[in-house]
Amino acid sequence: VSAWMIENLAGIQVNPCLSDPNELLICPRIIDALDHAEGYTEIPAGRVASAWRREEDAVVLTLTVPQGACGRITTERGWQFENGVRSVALASGEYRLIPAGLKNTHFRSNH
Repeated sequence: VSAWMIENLAGIQVNPCLSDPNELLICPRIIDALDHAEGYTEIPAGRVASAWRREEDAVVLTLTVPQGACGRITTERGWQFENGVRSVALASGEYRLIPAGLKNTHFRSNH
């Protein structure tokens, strides 16, 4: 059960291409019945943590990834980043997700 929660609700998928144990795909599942979810796992480069919470009509995704990790952050169908894209390079930071089709200008990352 905990593996499913980490991979799906927190969205942390390790080594998705089966080529690099430090490669990540972050794609949290935003479930209507939940207001928040979080999880973490260890990879050779260090601890990866993902947490999301609802904030009005948006979802705030907070990621902590160790130096040496690589990959992408993507949104599931129906969601997008505030700048309108559905995928960005992996980096620690706070990201605001909005329902697909809306446009906003707030986007924060710590990289």
